[in-house]
Amino acid sequence: MSASVAFFEFTTTLASLRMSGEGGRSAKIRLYPGPAGPLETLRSLGIRCGVVTFRRDLSRKRLVQELATGILANLVDPRLVVCGSDVASVLEEAAAVAEEVEGRGTTSGLVAGEARDRAAALAAGFAAAPHPVLAPPVFSEGLPLRYARLRPPPGAQGDWRSVLREQSFVAVHVAREPGQAGVSVYGIADVATLARLDDLGFWIDRLGREDEPQTTTLVLLRDDRRNESGFLSPGGNSFDLFGSAKSSSSVVASTHQGLVVAVPAGRPVVAYRIPGALHGHSTRLAPAVSLLGSPLQRPSVASAESFAAAPLFALSAEEAAVIRGIEAGTILADISAYSGAAALSTGKAIDSRDIFRRDNLKAVRALENDLETRGLGHVDVHTLPFTCTSADESGTRYNVEAKLPAPASPADRLDGIVMVTAHLDSTAEFDRPYNPASDPAPGADDDASGIAAVLSVLDATVKLLAIPGPRREIRFVLFNAEERGKLGSDAYVADSRAHCEDIRAVFHLDMIGYDGNGEPVVELHAGSSDPCVAEGSRMLASLIEGVGDQLRLPLSFQRFPSKDQPSDPGEDCSDHQLFHQHGIAACFICEDFFPGPGNAPGDRNVNWHRQSDEVGAIAKDYATAIVQAVAGAVWIAATRADALPSQPCVECNS
Repeated sequence: MSASVAFFEFTTTLASLRMSGEGGRSAKIRLYPGPAGPLETLRSLGIRCGVVTFRRDLSRKRLVQELATGILANLVDPRLVVCGSDVASVLEEAAAVAEEVEGRGTTSGLVAGEARDRAAALAAGFAAAPHPVLAPPVFSEGLPLRYARLRPPPGAQGDWRSVLREQSFVAVHVAREPGQAGVSVYGIADVATLARLDDLGFWIDRLGREDEPQTTTLVLLRDDRRNESGFLSPGGNSFDLFGSAKSSSSVVASTHQGLVVAVPAGRPVVAYRIPGALHGHSTRLAPAVSLLGSPLQRPSVASAESFAAAPLFALSAEEAAVIRGIEAGTILADISAYSGAAALSTGKAIDSRDIFRRDNLKAVRALENDLETRGLGHVDVHTLPFTCTSADESGTRYNVEAKLPAPASPADRLDGIVMVTAHLDSTAEFDRPYNPASDPAPGADDDASGIAAVLSVLDATVKLLAIPGPRREIRFVLFNAEERGKLGSDAYVADSRAHCEDIRAVFHLDMIGYDGNGEPVVELHAGSSDPCVAEGSRMLASLIEGVGDQLRLPLSFQRFPSKDQPSDPGEDCSDHQLFHQHGIAACFICEDFFPGPGNAPGDRNVNWHRQSDEVGAIAKDYATAIVQAVAGAVWIAATRADALPSQPCVECNS
């Protein structure tokens, strides 16, 4: 179905918002540079472009002003800007405005990142597309869209990524299958583009049905039970979940990572919960041009094994004293507050941080307050809204970010951004029955321990600012909706790459508070199917281990992968995965959760994802030692010029 007017849903295709001030009342709009090209193409085809938004806090006047002065100036017709909070009403008004501008009988199209909005548009008689790159073939020629899996043939020469970027193709996932020399690229394209790519020699599997991308979202469901049971053992979950005539069409592919499922609009990912799945059981596969960035070859500073031994990366006596000053009492108090055992700093009380609870927003507001207060005026604090349609009617949830800018003087400013992160939501879904909208989910270990770690690293960093010297920008970020498909980190990374931000290192803490057997093992996960990303991530693990050794912390570090454990069981299991997908080094730090070398059993928290995950089971001294090691590594990464990879593994292509 073609269209003569193309409306773009503002916050899922053209821009991101950064909220600040009390209650997030002030919004800063950041326009993406990438959509300018598709909008230019549409204009050259005689298709007018407009904007709609379904956020009640964005006015038409504000949008018209932003569009008139930003990088999309002259590409959007100011008469075609429609705002409102009710999707059906906004679409009805947009159709009417399009007819006023173009004449009766005008057909409109909607470009929107959310399947729910596209489904509503199709029901209202609009054409629809899930990404700006896909708008021209859909709206000008009425071409159907398909999910597809592409592979360059073995030994292929030439920059095939650049070729894909020049086509009407948007990647959603890049994977290296075991034993496969190259990569598999999952994405969305129109049928004519796929035929052209056939002719260019790509190996292509068409997945699902024609136009399925219009009303669905691809999700990767990890099936750990299948992987643990082994080949030819019927231990997986696909038959139970998708063995009926009604549900079978949802599965579009099966891979070593799990099942790739097309989730219909309005159906929550939690409906596909796979029994026996571990951390990060689902990942939303959202369209992102930056997934096809050109690979960069970068030399390492040193081998990962000897990296931390260099004197250049040791803490000074003054720095070490600050790191040792991180206190167990502070960490325990923060875990208590965010797991509901004590009041939050805002005076509110919560017993869950599940995205289905209003307590989730209370936790967000408390984090804003804590980061602002403990940043002592050095950090800029924002909440970052993203769409999470499975949560409630508003569909909006928030990441929280505190940004410590690099020094203003060029002489004292180092290139790149260092991040320390955790996820802020919780769940008790292993309890049966569990109602996420009303039942407690304290999540003391998962992941109030990570929240407390980020806050204590901020405390230490603020004190370390008294030591003069060059420094990179440091960000302290709490991601939301990790338990529902890593939606918050997905939105954060996609936004960052769309703006070509130079993130060099991510230290991600997810469950660091449980030590049931008294053996203080801490896992450092640096595995990635991309060798360049794995190399950079191992460097970060080496920094953590080096600080632990220097400070003689009572920890035993278990690296993944290692000589005795060539695979990393935590590779896809938390928010760090999204950074790896975009070529960014990230180390996932957690307690002794996964089986070790020789399949030695881990010390898995028996309270994980249950209402019994309470602060009383937290090993505070163990958690404190982990936080000290990470805080020291973050500071070294931020202040030593050669401590990080020289650039991300994938260059930005906005």
